Amino acid sequence: MKLGKRYISSAVALALLATTFSPVQAMAGVDVERSAASTIAERLKLERSDVEAAALEREWKLSEDEIVIQSSQTLSQQAHRGAGGRVIRSIPDLGYQVVKLDGSKTMQEALTHYAGLEQVKSARPSVPVKKLETDPKVDDMYHLGQLDIANARSLAGDNNVRVAVIDGGVNSDHPDLSDRVVSDYFTLNPIQRATKDAHGTHVAGIIAAEMDNGIGGEGINPNADIISIDVFGRSGMATDYTIAEGILKAIEEDAQVINMSLGSPFRSDIIGAAVTEALDAGITIVAAAGNELSNDPFYPAAEPGVISVGATDADKEKAWFTSYGPHVDIVAPGDSVYSTLHDMDKPYTYGPMSGTSMSSPVVAGVVSLMLSKNPDLTPYEIRYILQQTADDLGATGYDTDFGFGLVDPTAALSFNGTIPDEPVYGENRLEDSTNVTLSPGQFETRSGSIDVPMQEYRYHIPMEAGEYLQVQLEGSELNDLAFDITELTGFKDETQTVDFAREGEEEGYLFYSEEDQSVVVTVYDAYGKYNLNGDSSFSVLFEKVTELPQDGGTAEEPVAIDAFPYEVNEFTLAGVGGEQDYFAFTADSENAVEVHLDGVPGLRPSVSVYFADDFTLPEGVPEEELEFYEPFPFVQASAESVGDDVTLTFEAIPGVDYVLEVSSVGYDDWWYDDFFWEIVGDMFDFDMSNQADSSLIPYSMQVDAATLPEDEDGYPFGNFDDDMDWDMEDEFDGDFARAFAERKDKRIKRAEETFDEWSMASMFDEFLEAARPFDGDFSGFLQYEGDIDVAVITPEETGVYEFTYNRTKTLNPLIEVIRYNEDSEDIELVGASMSGSIFDYYNLPTGDEDSFYAGLMEGETYVMLLGEMDYGMSLDEYSVTSELVATDIIDSHGDNHSFSNATRLGEFPLRANMALSGMDYFYVSPKQTGLHAIHVGPSTKRPAQKDVPSELMDPVLPIIAVIEDTNGNGKLDGDESMRYMEFYPEEYFQESLQGSFEARAGNGYFVIVMNDMFFAGAGPKLSEYFIQVAPITNELRGTLPLVKTGDATWATRGFFPLINRGKQAQSYTFTVSTAGKVDVSLGVPMGADGVLRLKNSSGQVVATSDHYGRGDDEFLTADVAPGTYTVEVEEFFGSTAMHAFTLDVKKR
Repeated sequence: MKLGKRYISSAVALALLATTFSPVQAMAGVDVERSAASTIAERLKLERSDVEAAALEREWKLSEDEIVIQSSQTLSQQAHRGAGGRVIRSIPDLGYQVVKLDGSKTMQEALTHYAGLEQVKSARPSVPVKKLETDPKVDDMYHLGQLDIANARSLAGDNNVRVAVIDGGVNSDHPDLSDRVVSDYFTLNPIQRATKDAHGTHVAGIIAAEMDNGIGGEGINPNADIISIDVFGRSGMATDYTIAEGILKAIEEDAQVINMSLGSPFRSDIIGAAVTEALDAGITIVAAAGNELSNDPFYPAAEPGVISVGATDADKEKAWFTSYGPHVDIVAPGDSVYSTLHDMDKPYTYGPMSGTSMSSPVVAGVVSLMLSKNPDLTPYEIRYILQQTADDLGATGYDTDFGFGLVDPTAALSFNGTIPDEPVYGENRLEDSTNVTLSPGQFETRSGSIDVPMQEYRYHIPMEAGEYLQVQLEGSELNDLAFDITELTGFKDETQTVDFAREGEEEGYLFYSEEDQSVVVTVYDAYGKYNLNGDSSFSVLFEKVTELPQDGGTAEEPVAIDAFPYEVNEFTLAGVGGEQDYFAFTADSENAVEVHLDGVPGLRPSVSVYFADDFTLPEGVPEEELEFYEPFPFVQASAESVGDDVTLTFEAIPGVDYVLEVSSVGYDDWWYDDFFWEIVGDMFDFDMSNQADSSLIPYSMQVDAATLPEDEDGYPFGNFDDDMDWDMEDEFDGDFARAFAERKDKRIKRAEETFDEWSMASMFDEFLEAARPFDGDFSGFLQYEGDIDVAVITPEETGVYEFTYNRTKTLNPLIEVIRYNEDSEDIELVGASMSGSIFDYYNLPTGDEDSFYAGLMEGETYVMLLGEMDYGMSLDEYSVTSELVATDIIDSHGDNHSFSNATRLGEFPLRANMALSGMDYFYVSPKQTGLHAIHVGPSTKRPAQKDVPSELMDPVLPIIAVIEDTNGNGKLDGDESMRYMEFYPEEYFQESLQGSFEARAGNGYFVIVMNDMFFAGAGPKLSEYFIQVAPITNELRGTLPLVKTGDATWATRGFFPLINRGKQAQSYTFTVSTAGKVDVSLGVPMGADGVLRLKNSSGQVVATSDHYGRGDDEFLTADVAPGTYTVEVEEFFGSTAMHAFTLDVKKR
């Protein structure tokens, strides 16, 4: 039984429970949807019925109607009918059956039924899995040069290597793969061929694309054979059992390497079993580490023995999307990797994709080169060699950002060092164990160092019935240590795994022995990591008792806190079924109290505060009504995860007596019973059904109180209690605790509304009335839950200001600097501590200090709002300072941040920046009716001032909106705000964006450029961009002939014609006087898909190039004899483009 990696938050767990295992994406991909806040429609407050705001949504749910069952023997149909199910798949090699429910039973009822069958070892909802991918960006195969693949190939051998690509189907007709795909299997329906898929084709090409065939690029090992195993059927999702079948098929097909560019945050037992089978068969498995921007484990990459690969970019930096953490072994290029693609519109194509899906096949290709040289290498040896030869990135040595480093193919193929023997341990845990003999009341510490991969330390502790054993494990900062507790007596052999903590954190568990038995504690690194120089050391403490200590206060006799600050370090939370300690105190003159409980290894404790009077029952309460008089905590907090600290700060009433409760379990644990954690928690690899509820490890708690000054600005609660219009005595029947909690909730709700962008405009006058002046230094306190302090900023100089603020363990400020736009009657966010980008939620501020930037204009009025991130309060004083870090920042268009100040555009490019606002307004007056195109992209020109923070020079990531001004008066009248369209980027971090619209002469058009907050966030950008709006007509653009530019070179430029239907080729002629070869290249503009054809004087096609996709240059080479030749240029779809193509011909 697995005890978990990380406790799931209350909101997520409850959501999972409510959805009853609904089907989900199990993804391993860069698949981030756009935030609703990033739409121009919302920012402009425009109404449009068909605009749907896409939200950031990562759904990880389990199957509603499919159950994967492991049993000691095949279950009968009658057994399945009792659960309302039928067998849809049997995998006897792994001892699994897959059942589909007919709807007569709920998932919980069916699982409960199977749990009651003696033959059933496990029953879990099926886990879906997803591919990792993004759209094309650039066509540069930088990874080949970065890794010096050519040199690595020179060291490879002649042995044939078979690589299984468990993915979407590979396009076996692709000219770069047709000779490489030797097997094509479809797990969903083996009678059919695999469905060709862009993702699987891209992955296969990274591994083994042909070289020297005149088209495309080349794979890491162009001699490798590809076994295509399609587990997706061109869907974005697959199930765990189809993945497991794919792995078994790879074994059957004699694969030597398996690549899995797929995954899920759920751990699947059936995939784990199949992975073990493959590793035991000598197959090396490489898998994508995940694109989750976090250090959460991703499966199957995190399975023991699998090579988990994170992603880097062309600069050897950590890719923005990659997962990281202790489960990552090595990294490889994964950002914009160019490779083969399947295209639904043409037989094949090429393009870049991003994700750890691309990193994984880079390493799989390297593994195939290693095996071509030495086919006897084992998976253990290959993993070790790759780790030890990796190019060290980041911190010196192994780290949790890059693992052991960037894969180094040449070093791996040149490795001639000593490989430590793979540890082999007996199935009986008593074998190789060290005896630790303890009497009750004794403790003993053992230590060790994990110096080789997969190393274990086993400790045997004899236990008698009724004895408790506390285990406490701590190790190095980089190791994610875990331990197993195995009970051995008679025929009993049960193991549970304790793996709650992250790397560098302590694990703990209090075990109770129900009988005389041998207990073996096995210590190891959860992901098989190690350190050759002994830095992966650990110590494990064993303590045995027969009775749990009875320390701390009770509800009837709490421990008195007589003075502040107060600290306790000697109490434990040890009790059958959990333990609560109680403390009593009185807030004399203090009006704020803070409680901080240090994390306890193995526990997820909580802190609750009550009014002491609630512990006194009224006289004469009947016994059957006692439950209605249970004390109610008016404020409480739980550790987010096992082992985490708990901090609680609350507003106190001087003279009132309080009772503080410290509990060994989270106050919200009652939501989740053992069934929930057994079924759902295990899928997340942190089953909490056996979460420890007691510990012999003493806890440390600090309680402090202070008298905070009155709210500096009286906002927003100056008259708030009156405005709420409730009476505590009447509404809550004298229940002061519930009234107090209700007031806190309403205050927090009000604070949330204040920070809501839709509410700010209507509150701006309130802000100004309450605001204190900001003179470069602003300080104060957040005295209440939901308190917000307001400052007014009137800059004396235009420029970019850096705002620096402090942070503590109870103070995590949320700060926004805003401006009111009178023209649009809307709020502009010009800077914020949480910028609004997706990265805010994965990279929360840490440390004692942080900062952000805002572009401010001299004489303008700005408001700064400051609250707590969770709308709480703090005893610590906040401090915000500002410093002018850049001047001369305004572009030539000034304050074009509203409709009334829109900059007039002609037909030529105009340069601008977003130094003062994340949104620029332009206005176009078309001279003629017809199609017009827009292009916004990065300018090569930079501001004169160079000594500015580098993040201010990040490029603008544009989104474009066009709004029609039907009467051309330069204003939005009537329903003109409804006449608009938007253009969004097709890929992540896209710096160049085009769009088009039908314009009418006499009308006007507002063109609004917005920096994509979803990826770029709020704040100034000093990097310049250009904007151009131009008419698209064949008459204006014309055609130039092919001009001879040298003895044997010709060149021209032209436009794809604007036509209503079909395709129209443009022809260019040249004449050669001698035989030879001719190279023709077509520079394809953004958005177009070019086609090249070369014809001889008889009109016969000599060569054609239509290999590549939109914006990707085409080229061809052909043998020519003396004579005249024609080059035809065509757009594949018959579309046009805003910019010209270029055509170059060279005779050689």
